[in-house]
Amino acid sequence: MTAGPEPPAVAAYRVFSRDRDGGDGGNLAGVLLSERWPDDMRCRAREWALPTVAFARFATPRVIDTRLFTVDGELASCGHASAAVAVEASRTGVSSARLIVRSPGGSIECRVGGESAAPSVTMTLEIGRWSVVKVPDGLGDLLGVPLADVPVARVDSGLDHLIVAVSDAAALSSIALDHDRWRAFGRRNGVDTIGVLAIQDDGVVHLRDVCAPIGDTEEAASGTTASAVTWHLNRLGRGDEFEIHQGVDMGRPSLLRTAMCGAAVEVTGNVVPVLT
Repeated sequence: MTAGPEPPAVAAYRVFSRDRDGGDGGNLAGVLLSERWPDDMRCRAREWALPTVAFARFATPRVIDTRLFTVDGELASCGHASAAVAVEASRTGVSSARLIVRSPGGSIECRVGGESAAPSVTMTLEIGRWSVVKVPDGLGDLLGVPLADVPVARVDSGLDHLIVAVSDAAALSSIALDHDRWRAFGRRNGVDTIGVLAIQDDGVVHLRDVCAPIGDTEEAASGTTASAVTWHLNRLGRGDEFEIHQGVDMGRPSLLRTAMCGAAVEVTGNVVPVLT
């Protein structure tokens, strides 16, 4: 019997790595850019076992439709995977000045710049909803450290984020993450991720993004969460631009630079191809 064709390989990227050569930092994303989506997307995502896999196809020369999967299932949106899609699309020769990456949760404008070996991407993410909320029951016990004197918020930036602040980076690092407990908490409160942050006075933010409700326990870098944090802090009068450090406690240091842009947030960072 003649073997069928090998399935196409996934392209992997370290997204928002602090180091331009990728190092050990950034959040891993896989991209499969093809003319049509395969029938077994969820199975392939499980096989590749990356935090997120984007199955992508061109709708027009500037618009790319995606479906996004973790090992647990499909996502409505994913910032770091959208950035990886933009870089992969730019490698086909299309203009990278302004690409629109669409997913079920909305559209993200991406601009690819920098060198081909170590490009950077600036994403523009629109904020759908922001509201200050009371501290959910059980949050203090899960954190195990006191909350900072900063309001808790719900922010929709394609995914639904709960944004919580603790006193400093040391307290942030000490938080233990039990996957099942955080997953139950997130689902009970109807949120996709819990962004826990510590604020420095100079516009530097340390962030841990608990994603147990929809995937891995923690993500090393997240564009949607970074945009939600930026929007929340801006609404509290804390500034217009931030340098967000994430993934440090995972040994995968990441850096996302964010800035307010009208009714949206721009998120910029490195997107480094992984050699396989």
